[in-house]
Amino acid sequence: MNLPNSPVPKDAGFSVMLSARAIRGLQHSRIPEFESRQGKTAASLETQDRTSYSLASNRNQTFMTNHVSPQEALIFVMVMASAVDNAMAETELVRIGQLIDILPVFEDFDKDRLIEVSQRCATILAGPEGLDIALETIRDALPEWLHETAYALAVEIVAVDLAVKPEELRLLQLLRDRFDLDKLTCAALERSASARYRRA
Repeated sequence: MNLPNSPVPKDAGFSVMLSARAIRGLQHSRIPEFESRQGKTAASLETQDRTSYSLASNRNQTFMTNHVSPQEALIFVMVMASAVDNAMAETELVRIGQLIDILPVFEDFDKDRLIEVSQRCATILAGPEGLDIALETIRDALPEWLHETAYALAVEIVAVDLAVKPEELRLLQLLRDRFDLDKLTCAALERSASARYRRA
């Protein structure tokens, strides 16, 4: 897997598809009894069809003023990295759950809230200028020392299926620019992810 610095599509081509099944899948690896425990919420999600969230052109400031914790912002990054190519692969969903389980930055995060946080991200993306607002929300919620962590998580989700699509490259570029990360740091994070998922 390579993460080339090549031309990538413009923002206008972005759309995000999040299904109820995909969002629930984020928790499945750790909480298999999730559906029965969530009852009404799970039943409500089951009735929803796959929804395409197109990124539009008008700004809505509502979500910008809502508090988003650093942990929630990191989950936003992973959800966006998984969904930006219009499909949330099972391997990506599993990896998101694993990362939340094992990384110290998520140690006090209640994983029962993962669906809620994912849906909040989807709602922001569905609104006017959703992509830009989501990126600004993420940047504002994260202290500077977690910018590299956010980029590393995005790279991790992009790399897990061993194939990097143009839309994913564009999202990584937007994150680099938004966090003002230097090229050497980003290259090191990308190379590390590539090495981890390389097959014999």
